[in-house]
Amino acid sequence: MAVILIYSLKSPKGADSGVVAVDAQGVAGASAGGGSGESDEIVKILSMLSKVALKTDLFEDRLFLSLEDLSVSPAEGEMGRSNPFSAY
Repeated sequence: MAVILIYSLKSPKGADSGVVAVDAQGVAGASAGGGSGESDEIVKILSMLSKVALKTDLFEDRLFLSLEDLSVSPAEGEMGRSNPFSAY
């Protein structure tokens, strides 16, 4: 969810995009438009993100639970030099 928020704030929209840089304390930094319209947009985006619900029914599905791990562990091989940067 944070990736979507960061992408939407950093996406190139032109010089007058109206994006406001906000630091950790919530103080507005350099803005391209000024005013409270930008902060309203950020609040809208955050409220949309808080409404996102992830369904976890997949992990309880019979078909998913019947899957088997077929991965193979790598074979033990010859160990390399103790210091790869030392001279031969």
